Amino acid sequence: KYPDGTYVPVLSARPNPLSVLELGKFNTKWYTITLHNYVQYEILKNLVFNTSLSSTINLSRYNEFYPAILSANFQRNGAQADGFSQSWSNDNLLTYRFNINKNHNFTTLLGFSLMQRKYNNMSLYVRENITDATPYPVNYGTVNMPKTLVNISGYRMASLFGRLTYSYKGRYMVNSNIRADGSTRFGVNNRWGIFPSLSLGWRFTDEEFMDWSKSFFTDGKLRLSYGIVGNQSVGNFATNALYSSVYYADYIGISPSQLENRDLRWEKNRQLNIGLDINLFNGRANLILDYYNKYSSD
Repeated sequence: KYPDGTYVPVLSARPNPLSVLELGKFNTKWYTITLHNYVQYEILKNLVFNTSLSSTINLSRYNEFYPAILSANFQRNGAQADGFSQSWSNDNLLTYRFNINKNHNFTTLLGFSLMQRKYNNMSLYVRENITDATPYPVNYGTVNMPKTLVNISGYRMASLFGRLTYSYKGRYMVNSNIRADGSTRFGVNNRWGIFPSLSLGWRFTDEEFMDWSKSFFTDGKLRLSYGIVGNQSVGNFATNALYSSVYYADYIGISPSQLENRDLRWEKNRQLNIGLDINLFNGRANLILDYYNKYSSD
């Protein structure tokens, strides 16, 4: 600011940060609705079905106003952006637990899930014919076309999965999983991916040859696991042929911006983990050792 209280104007197309902070108006309002429903039903003894449905809706409105002093040509600028996003997911699980001779414990699980996310955003940037009294893009003079846009996006995903766990007296443990995931983010030739995993556990402190250490060795477990995890972080339209709008001298056209790729596939992350958990003196001392080896492909 100058000593008389006025603001330093725009210099070299750069607005005065203090005047932007004190005179600019940047307001955002968010509205969120979240719903969740859950049902559990025991079909037979130890056979349980669970289903859940969740949905979230977000609405937003952003208003922006730059008074004339913040513009190199002393024109007022305003903007309004409206956003809408909606997501939902449905999970269905069928679980069965049983044991043999009370020592061999099994748990089986089958599942199916669906999810969808959608986004819709519109931004309008204008200048001229805006007053300080009504700093909104109403009765504007000119639309700032390079900044004005509409963005519509979304994707869907379906999954099938199963799990089998086994435990013998809590001493020997096996956990095996397999899942198939399908996403609209990938090409029609590779939309689905298969991802298995297996983990083993051995509580060696329950063995007879470890009886000599019971006075100080409270618990000890050796872990081994290997699995493949999928990654779909490629964007919603990475496989599609895309066109972009081109703006030049008050004329609008389109041009290709991305070629179609029907062979785009899931990234696969393969990971090996070897671990050791040691508990001494009833939890007074603990030691956890882990070795990881991770490899990504595709």
